[in-house]
Amino acid sequence: MLIQTEIKQPQISLYTWEEYEQICEKVGEGSPFEYVEGEIYWRYTQELLPIDLVDFILSPAYSWEKFLQLIESYNLMKSSKEHQIIATNLNMQIAKQLDEEKFDYVAETNNLAIPNKTNSRIADGILTTKEKIFNEKNQLTNPIALIEIWSPSTEKIDKTDKLEEYRSIDSLQEYIMFSQDEAKAEQYIKKTKEKWENNLIEGLDKTVEMPSVNVKLPIKKIYEGVGLKKK
Repeated sequence: MLIQTEIKQPQISLYTWEEYEQICEKVGEGSPFEYVEGEIYWRYTQELLPIDLVDFILSPAYSWEKFLQLIESYNLMKSSKEHQIIATNLNMQIAKQLDEEKFDYVAETNNLAIPNKTNSRIADGILTTKEKIFNEKNQLTNPIALIEIWSPSTEKIDKTDKLEEYRSIDSLQEYIMFSQDEAKAEQYIKKTKEKWENNLIEGLDKTVEMPSVNVKLPIKKIYEGVGLKKK
């Protein structure tokens, strides 16, 4: 099968959920894709995947080595070093404090069900009760808190589309976004079904308090080792 990589072709047709599941299964755990109304996105940048790349993954010719070559040729890079450090720091801080008899924490693995939509998102961090509930599509349906680490390319989606989608999940109590480049977090805490409290936490001396799981995240610890932008 000849694959053209010189021109980055946009998707010209919608994909089924079964096709999305297939490409996630082929690429493996920690899939870098999200499914939004029949279209497939590279979740690290929220770019629409080129149709050639999707068709290659779905084809019998698929191989991991060729996949890596193609994402490099399309400039579809994985998460930045800063993103990875913040994610690791979050994992460490949450693991140290989380009551493991009541809650569970997973990073970048489970597809999230979005009510009344065909969309499927993969958050940077997901906190749940010990009993995870999945629907018939193997999407997680009962997160308590969701965490995203925003970059310049994902900030708009994280603060608009994902904010709306996540807040529509009945079980969700908190949504927290951390900036990749500044010591800053934005937090939404559910008060009622219609009302959410919005907090901006900025500065290395501040702490993000998560009442839903009784965890405190010192900003200084979360950004330890990250080269922050100077204001």
